[in-house]
Amino acid sequence: MLRREVLSLTVALAFLLPTGKVAAQGTPDAAAAAEEKTEEIVVTGSRIRRKDLTTPAPVTVISRDQIVQSGKVSIGDFLQSLPEQGNAINTSVNNGGDGATRVSLRSLGATRTLVLINGRRVVAGGTGADATVDLNSIPSAAIENIEILKDGASAVYGSDAVAGVVNLITKKRFDGSDVSAFYGTSSRSDAQITDLSWTSGTASEKGSLLFTVGYYDQKESWAGDRDFSKQDKLYNFTDAPVFGFAPGVNPLGSSANPNSIFTPSAAWFNATCPTAPATGPIAQACAAWTASGSRSLTYDQATGTYITYSGVIHAYNYQPENYLVTPSKRVSVFATGDTNLANLGRGYFEASYVNRRSEQRIAPVPLSVANFGRISASSIYNPLGVDLVSVRRRLLEAGNRFEDQDLDTFRVVTGVDGSLGDWAGPLQGWTWDLSYNFGRTQGVDTKNGALRTNLVSQAMGPSMDPDNSLALTGTVSGDEICVTTPGNAATRIPGCVPLNILWAYGLPADGDAIRSLTFRGPNRGYNQMKSVNANVTGELVPLMAEEPVSLAIGAEYREEAGGDIVNPINEAGLGSDYNKQSTEGRFFAKEAYAELLVPVVANMPGAAKVELNAAARYTSYNTFGDKTSFKVGGTWAPVNDVTIRGTYSTAFRSPTIGNLFGGTIESFPSVTDPCAAPTDPVIIAQCGAAANNGDSNVQLRTNIGGNVNLQPETAKIFTIGAVVQPRMLPNFSATLDYYNVEVEDAISSIGASVILSSCYSGVAGQQSYCNKITREQTTQTVSFIDDTLTNVGSTTVSGIDLALRYQLPTNFGRFGFVFDGTYLLKYDEVKPDGQLIESAGNYDLSLVLPRIKFNTGVNWGMKGFGAGLSAKFIGPSEECADSDGLSFGGVCSIDATYKRDVETYVTFDGFASYTLDSGIGNTTFTLGMLNMLDREPAVIYNGFLAASDPTAYDFTGRYVYARLQQRF
Repeated sequence: MLRREVLSLTVALAFLLPTGKVAAQGTPDAAAAAEEKTEEIVVTGSRIRRKDLTTPAPVTVISRDQIVQSGKVSIGDFLQSLPEQGNAINTSVNNGGDGATRVSLRSLGATRTLVLINGRRVVAGGTGADATVDLNSIPSAAIENIEILKDGASAVYGSDAVAGVVNLITKKRFDGSDVSAFYGTSSRSDAQITDLSWTSGTASEKGSLLFTVGYYDQKESWAGDRDFSKQDKLYNFTDAPVFGFAPGVNPLGSSANPNSIFTPSAAWFNATCPTAPATGPIAQACAAWTASGSRSLTYDQATGTYITYSGVIHAYNYQPENYLVTPSKRVSVFATGDTNLANLGRGYFEASYVNRRSEQRIAPVPLSVANFGRISASSIYNPLGVDLVSVRRRLLEAGNRFEDQDLDTFRVVTGVDGSLGDWAGPLQGWTWDLSYNFGRTQGVDTKNGALRTNLVSQAMGPSMDPDNSLALTGTVSGDEICVTTPGNAATRIPGCVPLNILWAYGLPADGDAIRSLTFRGPNRGYNQMKSVNANVTGELVPLMAEEPVSLAIGAEYREEAGGDIVNPINEAGLGSDYNKQSTEGRFFAKEAYAELLVPVVANMPGAAKVELNAAARYTSYNTFGDKTSFKVGGTWAPVNDVTIRGTYSTAFRSPTIGNLFGGTIESFPSVTDPCAAPTDPVIIAQCGAAANNGDSNVQLRTNIGGNVNLQPETAKIFTIGAVVQPRMLPNFSATLDYYNVEVEDAISSIGASVILSSCYSGVAGQQSYCNKITREQTTQTVSFIDDTLTNVGSTTVSGIDLALRYQLPTNFGRFGFVFDGTYLLKYDEVKPDGQLIESAGNYDLSLVLPRIKFNTGVNWGMKGFGAGLSAKFIGPSEECADSDGLSFGGVCSIDATYKRDVETYVTFDGFASYTLDSGIGNTTFTLGMLNMLDREPAVIYNGFLAASDPTAYDFTGRYVYARLQQRF
C-alpha cells in the first residue's frame, strides 16, 4: 500500500485561496516539513519511495485545508477550477449532461486523464459502459490530499495517463471525530447546497480504523432566472446586431413556433381554393395565400384563424424550460483500516459506497411531421384535404423532457504489505505490497418525454368519426378512432386516439392524447473493474550521491467490463430522441513494469544534486495485443537554490468498452449531400445515378458507435522546467515548466461531412469513404452514413505553467501570496481529411481555449483568525462564424473573415474564518462568498448551453456559504 505522509508537507501551504489555489512541489515550506519528517514517501508519477517531493516531472500537491478554504464542496468542482484543467463535463451541463463531473487536464479530454485513489485505479462512473471516473462517485469527505501529475505516466500506471494523473489520497490513521456542516445559496435563492459529513477513527500500534459518512444535496437553478440565460442569443456579422432568441435558432429549422406551420403548394391552391367554402380553415388558408403569396401559414390562437406566418409570431423561447444548474443528491460511506500481522507485515482495506441521484430537464419535444410521415388527408383533424408534411410544432402539451439517474458506486481494496527483515540479506529493507481492487458502478438512467414514432404516425394517419359529430357540431364525442384504411372502421387501430395538432374546428390540441404518445424509457447500465497488483521497491548500490540507486518492479492483472442496456423502445429505434443500441463487453490486460532512480552525484561544484529516472511498462491486451511505453527524466541542481528538471515519455490510451463495443446511435448532423444539385463534372461523375437525385435534407441520418478493430491512441510527452527557491528570500518559490503533448491515432469518428466530401471529390483511393454511404436505390436519397469510431487524426498541445509562492510572517499575522497560471502556446488538431485546425486562443472544436488562465490571491492568518481574497482569470479568445457570416461554428484558423472577441472573464472569491477551543475540541466557523461581483459568464454564441460554456465559466453567480466544523 502506498503510505502517504504528505500532509505534513502541505499544511504549511494551506494559505492558498478559494478558486483552485494549489501548492507546487518543491517549495521551501515543503522542504522544511520534509526535514522534520524524513519517512520515505511515494510521489504521484513514481513507484519509488523518496525523502522529498523534488521529482523530474511537475507535481502539484493540494491539502485538505486548501479544499475547504476554496468554498468548493465537491472535489470535482474544485479540480475544475484549476487553470491547467479545462472543458470537462459538470453538473451545470444540462442538455447532454448525466449528473457526472469529470476532469480533463490540458483540455485533452477526460479519457486522457487518469484518476487514481491512493495510487490505484478507480472504476469508471456514469450511466453504463463509461470511459472515465465520475468525481461525484468518490466520497468527498474522505479526501485528505490531492496530487496532480502534469506529465505522461503510462510507463508507471499504464493506459490513459496521457495528459496527466490526478491522485486522490484518502484519510487514513485518525484518532478522534470530525463533524462538518456546510450550507450555501446563490444571491437569487437557488442552487442551494447542503453538505454534511462525520468522520470518526481510532489508531494504535496494533492498527487503525476510520469511518466517514457524508450527505450532499444540490438544488437546481433555472435558465429563465438569469438575465444572461433567459433567452438564447444570435449574432449577425453582416449587420452586427446582437439580439435575443430568434426563430432560426430552433431544433425545428425555420420555425420556432409552438403552433402548426402549413406550407401549401401552388397545386394545392389551384385544386382547392376555387371551390373552397366561404368560411373555415380552408378559406382562411386560401385568403392568406392570395393576400401575400406566402407559402407558410400558422394558426393564431389569439384569433382562432390561420394567418400568414411572419417568422416572429408566437416565437417560442425554450430557455426557461432548461436547468442552469442540475439537481443532485449523494449519500456516501467510506471506511479504511489496517492491522499489524506480527512480523509478517500489515493487512489493510479501503471500502466506499456512493449513491447518486441526479436529473436534467429540457424543453418539451419538438414535432416535425416529416420525421414521422405525414398528417393524412384522411385525418378527421385535417380540414385542408391534402397530406401535410411541412408541419412543425413544439408539443408544449407533452410537458418537459427530463432524464434522471439513480446510480450506486461500490469500491473495495484489500491487501497486505510490509518490508523484508534481516533474513533477506542484501534485500533487507525492501518493501512489498500485494492488493486486490474491485469497483462497480450500476444503476438506472431513465429518459422521459420523447415521442414514440410509431404511435405518432398512427395518430396522424387516417382516422374516422363514426357519428360525424365533429363535422356537425365541432365537438369531440370521444368515439373518434384511428384506422389503417380511410373510411373503414373495421381496420381500427386498438388504443390509438387521432391526434389534433392543427387545432382543427377551433379545438385546442388534446394534451392527454399527446402525452399518451410519449414514453418513459429506463436504461440499465454498469461499469466494473477488477485488478490484482504486486509491487516491490528497494535500494540497490550507492554511487557518488548520498542516496543509493533505487528500483521498483511490479505486475498487474486487470479486467474491465461495462454495459448499457437500452429500453426496448429506443433499442428498436421507435423514439423521437435517445435511440441507440445496447452496449456490452469486457477486456483484460496483463502488465509488468520496472522503474529505476539513480542519484548520480551530490554536493559537488556545479552539481549540488543530479538524479536520473527511467521507467518502462509492458502491457498485453486481449483486444489489440501488446504495448510498451517508457519514460526517462532527470533533475540537475547546479546550486541548492535552483533545480532544472525534465522528462520525455511515451503514453497510450486503450480503447474503452464503449469505444470497442458501443452499439449504434442515431445522429442527424447538419450536412449537405454533394449529389443533390451538383455542377462540378467530377462530382456528377462520382455521384452517378444519384446526381440531381440526391438528398435535399440539411440533416442526414448518421450511425455512430463502437468499432472492435480499434487500436490504442499513442502519445509523446516532453516537459522541461525549473524550480527556484532562493535562500536570500526565505518562504519564496517559483516554478516554470514547458510541456508538449502529441497524440497520434486519435480514437474519433470521421464526420459525416468529411465522408461525403471525400467520397465525391474524385480523388483516387477514396472508395473507403463511399462504402460508408448507403442510399435508397429508387430515390437515391441517403439512407444512412456509417461514421463509427476509427483511429484517425492527431492533436498537439503545448504551453507554459508558472507558479509563484510567498509566505510573509509579520507582527500582524502571516500573509500568503500565490499565483498559478498557464499559457497555451498551441492546440492543433489534424482532422480526418488532413485539415489543420489551430485552436489556441479560440473557441474551436467546441472547446474554450484561451491563451491565458490563472488563479491568484492573498490570505492572512493570526491566532484563530483567517481570511482570504482570490481571483480567477480566464483570458480573451475569439469565436468565428461560417463563411456566410450569419451562423457560428466556423473554425477561426480556417475562416477568419467573420469573427468576434470573447471577453476576458474575472471572478473574485473571499472567506473569513475563526477557530476556537470550545472545550470539547476545536470549533471553526467560516463565512465565504464566491463570484463576489456576480460576474456573468462570457458570451459564446455557438455555445451549446445558454450562449456560453459551463465547463469554463460560472453559471450560478454570486454565492454565499457558511461552514461549521467541530473536531473532537
